[in-house]
Amino acid sequence: MTIRILAAGADQGKWTDEFTGIIAFDRPTYIPWISKQHTFIVVQWTTNWFPRIDGHTVLDIADAQGKLRKYENFPFIAVANWLMDGRLATTNVLFANLDDKVGFFESTNSFRYTTNTLFNINMIWYLGQSGRFTDPLTLSRNRHINELEARFTYEL
Repeated sequence: MTIRILAAGADQGKWTDEFTGIIAFDRPTYIPWISKQHTFIVVQWTTNWFPRIDGHTVLDIADAQGKLRKYENFPFIAVANWLMDGRLATTNVLFANLDDKVGFFESTNSFRYTTNTLFNINMIWYLGQSGRFTDPLTLSRNRHINELEARFTYEL
């Protein structure tokens, strides 16, 4: 894969190669003290390698201030569970950008009260050092906008 990057003070048109390696596994697991049903666990590690990049390159998309590092490591774990005979569905995700020491924890919960009525409580909490302006995913700046959402849905 080839991506376009911008280099500060350069010709604003460099190209570099990208190699992405992903190691992942998922497993339905029965944990009796959590649920009578299976808990689905996903673990993944993604590494991006930019072989011909220098140390001062920034992306031209998403974040023109964040650095593009030669290696980027992104592990995450996600756990999905169905409780109360499947009426309550929960998904919890922990994501990290190890090189910039930032990440987030996200929880999505949906409860089907009746056939037509849903209640949702969702939360995202950004972790790590705030305001560093170094990560290309803008997680360090998002730390100031943590979110808690409650939603009621009636389906016709």
